[in-house]
Amino acid sequence: MELESMACQDIIKLSVGGQRMSTRRAVLVQAPRSMLAICFGPTWARHHKLDFQGHIVLDCEPYCFQQILSFLTHKLCEQPDKPAPQPIIQQESKADFEALVDYLQLKEYMALTVADFYFAKAAGMSLTQGGHVAKACGFAKACMAAPSMQPGRLYYIKCCISQLMRNAWIFLGVTQLSEPKTNVELDVTSFGWSSFSQYSAGNWRTADAESCFAARWQEGDVVVFKVDFMEDVGVLSAWCARFPHLLSTKLSSTAKNPYFFHFGAACTGTVQLLAATQEDREHFQ
Repeated sequence: MELESMACQDIIKLSVGGQRMSTRRAVLVQAPRSMLAICFGPTWARHHKLDFQGHIVLDCEPYCFQQILSFLTHKLCEQPDKPAPQPIIQQESKADFEALVDYLQLKEYMALTVADFYFAKAAGMSLTQGGHVAKACGFAKACMAAPSMQPGRLYYIKCCISQLMRNAWIFLGVTQLSEPKTNVELDVTSFGWSSFSQYSAGNWRTADAESCFAARWQEGDVVVFKVDFMEDVGVLSAWCARFPHLLSTKLSSTAKNPYFFHFGAACTGTVQLLAATQEDREHFQ
């Protein structure tokens, strides 16, 4: 098949490590600035080696590439309430899979999304809708979202403050601890933003005191968090449409204990976890 005619086809035929696969070009180019988007962009047909049957040759491990391709296929048609499922990788292939994701520059695009999180443990809170909603009533109620966040990954967490008393105190952020516990225990270290910059208790640390803009959360706020654990020292960032700029704070080393997304309140309030979309992720670019 001539390269010029191949460029007009929506179906791309691949030979990945000798294994035949096919997909739509839209599936391959959906992640901006990824290696696949570059290789299969407007001039993609000029740069590829073909086998004797006209399939584009990719020197990748077939199993790992198939998992990525399956994720991208689902990702292209995901809905806010039905996000693309994360790949489940065989233990012996995890290192190769992560290396291929890194090589294709898909780490951020394939980051764990908030739809994969659920409120799992709480002190003085009620959990509803499969753990996706946490309700607080009373002083200093705390709730953790599972699973824990691990080093070497990016996470996006989106939540909506659907109910909140006026001028009430709540905290949104991440907490580092070995097991979810209440906020009165001294081994809890939290990073994030509360309603009042002067808040301080135990060894909790909020970024309000260091920021020129205090996050005075309000009912109706939709907040998107980016938790970046790609380096030894992590970074927590938050976006909200009401805020004039992103909020950001550094985290302590991720090697000691895992982190959990944390909602704390000293009032009657409700926070619901939502599915983070590609548009949500673009706020941090």
